[in-house]
Amino acid sequence: MSRLDPPKVLVDASALRALVDPDHPGYDDIVAVYRDLVEQYRREQVLLVAVDDHLKPLDLGGSPADWQWLRWWLVRPRAGVLAPIDPLRVGFQHRRAAERLSGAGVPLDVALTLVMCRREHVARVLTLDDRLDGYDLDLVPLTAPATPAE
Repeated sequence: MSRLDPPKVLVDASALRALVDPDHPGYDDIVAVYRDLVEQYRREQVLLVAVDDHLKPLDLGGSPADWQWLRWWLVRPRAGVLAPIDPLRVGFQHRRAAERLSGAGVPLDVALTLVMCRREHVARVLTLDDRLDGYDLDLVPLTAPATPAE
């Protein structure tokens, strides 16, 4: 029996960039772990999520028109390697909290990731960014299977 609300795994900006760029130095490591996470997603063991500010530019690319940004927000296209990932919508209150956190010396992109993890109850993160090492997050190891502990 599958759970109604499986745990979320956040695919952070560094992992997203690596997933869409075969020339990225972390591509092979991220793809290997991501494949395992996608299999868990198919078995409804995890939900894959990403901060929409990080996901949207990779989905749309280049300099999209305003209507394309709006359409993406309303109906995100589900195609390609990023298709299983649901966006975590960033609201004004999330940005404000991230700005306060960045005032304490945390880089703004890291602060936004931390705020979204906290507010959306995300504990596991797939990342190549070592700046997340010192926080209370379960970073998905890149060398071992990403299967959650039973």
